[in-house]
Parts: sequence; C-alpha cells; structure tokens
Amino acid sequence: MAGLTIDQLIFKGTHNSYANRGRQAPWMNHPPDKQIDDFGVWAIELDYSVEAERGAPVAVVGHDRGGDRSGWGKYLGDYLDLILATKALSYRPIFLCLDVKRWKRRLLQPWRLPTDVRFSWQDKREAGLETLRASSGDCLVVLEDWLREHDWRWPEPGELAGKVVLYEPGKRDDAGRLVGMQGTWAGRHVRPLEVEYTIETGTPIQPYAWRCEGGTRIPRLDQYQADWTFDYGVPPNPIVVDADAPQSSKVDDAEGKRWRFDDERSHGQVVGMHGTWRFPYRTLAQAVERARGITPITNGDPDPRRAGVGWTVLLKPSAHHEAGTPIDCPLRIERAPD
Repeated sequence: MAGLTIDQLIFKGTHNSYANRGRQAPWMNHPPDKQIDDFGVWAIELDYSVEAERGAPVAVVGHDRGGDRSGWGKYLGDYLDLILATKALSYRPIFLCLDVKRWKRRLLQPWRLPTDVRFSWQDKREAGLETLRASSGDCLVVLEDWLREHDWRWPEPGELAGKVVLYEPGKRDDAGRLVGMQGTWAGRHVRPLEVEYTIETGTPIQPYAWRCEGGTRIPRLDQYQADWTFDYGVPPNPIVVDADAPQSSKVDDAEGKRWRFDDERSHGQVVGMHGTWRFPYRTLAQAVERARGITPITNGDPDPRRAGVGWTVLLKPSAHHEAGTPIDCPLRIERAPD
C-alpha cells in the first residue's frame, strides 16, 4: 500500500483557529496546540493585520480589529509559539494559512479610523511573513517555494515532518500550476454530508468560499470535537495506543462561549477513541485499521486519501501484549515516551 502526496490526502483543519467567540457559533474552544495534539488537527488558519507599536509594524491576530475574538494571545507570534510547541510537530507537518485582514471601524465610534489604515496589503503580508520567519526559523516551509525547488514535485507528509508549512488555498502560478493546497472553509455549523460533498466535488460549503478543482483536501471548519471530525481526513500522526484508554471521554477543559447544535456541543462533548494522545486507541489493531484509511465514513473499505501510510504508532507499555497483531501497511512502531 503506497502512500499519497499531500495534494492527494485529506487533512482535518480548523477555521478561525484563534477565535473562541464571535457573532455566529460554533467557535474554537481550545487553543491551536490542543486542537493539534488532542483533536488531531493538521491545518490551522490565523487571521491578522498590522498595527504600529513603538513605530514598528507588528502582526496582530483578529477578525475585524486587533484582538477581536482571539482567545489565546494578541500577537501572531503568540499563536506560532503554541503551534511550534506541539508534540505532533516532531512527527509530521502542520499546515498554516494566514489570512490578511483589513480592520473595520467600530460600530459605536465610526469617526475613528482603524488602527491598520496606514499599512497596505503587501505591508501586512510582509510583516506576517517576517513574524513567521522569526518564530519558526528552519521549521518554516513555504509550500510554493518547496515545489519550485523540487521541480514541482509534491511531497509526501514524511518529507515535511517537523515543518510549519505555509500555503495559500487554491493558489496557482502564472503557468496554471497548483502551488497551494486545495482548501475551502465554513464559518457556520456544518454536517458530515456537507463535508463529504465538498471533498468529492470541490463545491464550496458556503457560496462565497473557494471552489476546489478536483475536490477539497483541507476543509477548514469551526467543528473539531465531534467524533465524525476525526474521520473525514487522515489519522493523527503519531497514532497513540494505550490498552487502559477509556472507550469515551467527556471534554472538560473547553474555554470561551458555549454553543450547541444537534448532538455537538462546545463544553462537555463526549469523544471516542481516535488515536491522539488525549483519545488513544486501546489496541494496535485499531491503529492499523485507521492507518489503512478505514473509518465509519468509508463503510469498511480502505480509502488511501484518509490513510496514514508510513505514520508512527506509539505504544504505551500496557499495549505491548499485542506484539502478534498483523500489520499490512507500512508503519513505524515505537514505544511511547514517558
């Protein structure tokens, strides 16, 4: 079973990954590092603009103005530090989309100009890239540059392990080559069938969002806790196995505003086993099945777009009695660190 390249795989992503409040639910209820390590998120989106502090441009996270809706820091660098501190980064890449914003006037003070008014879009873009370079150093990969340097060959995820990969959704160069990941977004509550439809057809979930030729590969959603959100893309890497893991766990550390739709909720969501550090599998057999791309969505059939070929499986000591489990896809089996 051969692994696919990153343009062919499907990755779990979050939309407005910094926002734990706003006009329309749902919102993020965990910071980006927990989204990645606990909930198996591969792709993060951060909105930002630029303000002047002590005469120098500074990248500030927010939606309509600096600090707007952001729950875990003010500056772009604050969120990059969270991403760089994740355990998952040692095993695989983290995809990052930066959305440059134009601040809006305050409703109750319309005479006051937005604090980013003096900066052009290009100024903001450069300030964001400079922050990213300063924070990430050698961990930074700009996807378009990587493709150019490798004769437009798309990498497998393992080639980018340990890297923060900056991409622009759907971007094509002057020759018409795709140089960004095929990603779209939803700023509202969505249902699993809507996500499957955009994966298969590339049709945007919202009318004014991006269309993805050939199918969406990074759906950036406001939902990440419900069980189904672990199943539409590739598994976490590493996949963690602990024989003492509970069948399900209630999420008791959610932050920010509360919301609820159908059987999904911001606080107290019950989550099953999905192979993350927080929600590990009980058996190696479960990890192998998930690595083959078998999820409830695939009805028992392997889907290589959702597979974890070549992933690392971390076994807690209690799981070592499964040494005889057959493994029929390439995996790296390691003892989980203490």
